[in-house]
Amino acid sequence: MSILNCGFFRDKRFHVLLIILIGLVAYSNTFYVPFHWDDLTYISENPIIKNIGYFFEPSRASELQFYKQFVQRYITYLTFALNYTLHGYNVTGYHILNLIIHLLNAILVYFLLCLTFGTPALKKSTIRDKVELTAFVAAIMFVSHPLQTMAVTYIYQRLASLVTFFYLLSLISYIKSRQSQKTANSVFFYVISLLSAILAMKAKENAFTLPFTIALFEFFFFEGKIKARFTRLIPLLLTLLIIPLSLLGDEGRDNMRLHLDNNVTSDVYFFTQFRVLVMYLRLLFFPVQQSLIYDFPVSRSFFEVKVVLSFLLLLAIFFLGVVLFVRSRTGHPELRIGAFGIFWFFITHAVESSIIPLLIAQEYRMYLPSIGLFVSIAVGISLMLNKSGFPRTVAISIVIAVPLILTVATYTRNTVWQSRLGLWEDVIKKAPNDPHSNFNLGFAYTEKGLIDKSKKYYETAVKLKPDYARAYNNLGCIYGQRGDPDKAIELLLFALSKEPTLAIAHYNLGLAYILKRLPEKAETHFRTALKLNPDLQGAKRILTRIERKRN
Repeated sequence: MSILNCGFFRDKRFHVLLIILIGLVAYSNTFYVPFHWDDLTYISENPIIKNIGYFFEPSRASELQFYKQFVQRYITYLTFALNYTLHGYNVTGYHILNLIIHLLNAILVYFLLCLTFGTPALKKSTIRDKVELTAFVAAIMFVSHPLQTMAVTYIYQRLASLVTFFYLLSLISYIKSRQSQKTANSVFFYVISLLSAILAMKAKENAFTLPFTIALFEFFFFEGKIKARFTRLIPLLLTLLIIPLSLLGDEGRDNMRLHLDNNVTSDVYFFTQFRVLVMYLRLLFFPVQQSLIYDFPVSRSFFEVKVVLSFLLLLAIFFLGVVLFVRSRTGHPELRIGAFGIFWFFITHAVESSIIPLLIAQEYRMYLPSIGLFVSIAVGISLMLNKSGFPRTVAISIVIAVPLILTVATYTRNTVWQSRLGLWEDVIKKAPNDPHSNFNLGFAYTEKGLIDKSKKYYETAVKLKPDYARAYNNLGCIYGQRGDPDKAIELLLFALSKEPTLAIAHYNLGLAYILKRLPEKAETHFRTALKLNPDLQGAKRILTRIERKRN
């Protein structure tokens, strides 16, 4: 009996346990990682997640800060609210849930491949005896790869992992529905698929690609009359309306603007993304010099040499997918999985790496797309192992060495996240000209009481991003603390001109007006701050004093 057919390589329960174990080891040093960057903004400062009642009656939160993001990403925000209800700001609970989602995703990747081999298109696969091994290799790469750390260790980027969970659950349920012999089971799994698609749409916007991925899977791996197949897909395709409809009103458009990089136009972002996608691929195969933020120079023309070369490489990969699909029809049907994985990569990048100008490059954007590439690589490894005469020692080495190396790399990468100051000192070395790097390092120095250092980095941040409201707010706070209310007021008013719903800026402006002995103006801004964020206790105390003096 071949070693590749022994119990270790065929036991699904053992595989699942090993996937969980490796994931736990890789992220065992993350349970006390503090809040970072958007964690502070959208969790610590977010009044909505502190009141679970808002999720039963969302309209009650309509005047609060972050209401727009709350409505758009309701499901993810609900998980943050549940975390807060259970354990407040104790980060361990947040990290445990993030890791559970990641482990579930890895298990879903495993069963996605197992189910795919059970489709009509793969009845004659030459690697059917290596189904579990192939699925295990894909899942183990996914769970242990250091490129996933931003989506797992960085609490707020639960957005990426949670949308992936519903994305995979929807696709797997659709496959189960198609494979079920009993009508009741088929309907049950189809309903789960549809509900999961809806939940994905309310977890994060890149779920918009899900119906296209399911349609691609249908026509790649199943058979039947075209009309019946399209009819089955229609309800799922209708979920495409959820995200555009939620962006129709002013609130939706404002929410979208909050996520845009206003210094980059759509065409510049599009040209630059060819190079960014190639960088993502480099990080997948050589995950070195990772960073929370990348100081990535933009490309202003398609005809720049680096853009053209990147485009040609991506085109070659896409063409490889076409070739694999064509060859799968004349032999080696498992090549169709490799083709599907490549197309998955491009489809799932379509929202965040196309024409909508977001921050140029973020590692969490590879969390969902990487699944397609891991699946393709796993199939390639199984085909290699299937060749007669392939050394058994090499087979064992591949299965053991790859997850071991990746797990060590992930654990090492996670050490960078242990403190705010350590993280942002690492980021500033790699992205010195990024405004967010400078702002966050400035904030880390503020926490340490190093005000002169923090002021320097805030000033650099606003120089690099002239509309950076939060950096202006923090600068205004420094000037107010130093007894210069006039300069503080100037900076805080500018901050509010860029972000009128920034509650902390209204609060700090109220403090500055108190220093100027203008209690009426101060009161107005304290009340606005409380309207936006009822949890600002300092504003409540000052308003109480003002009212007592008035009476």
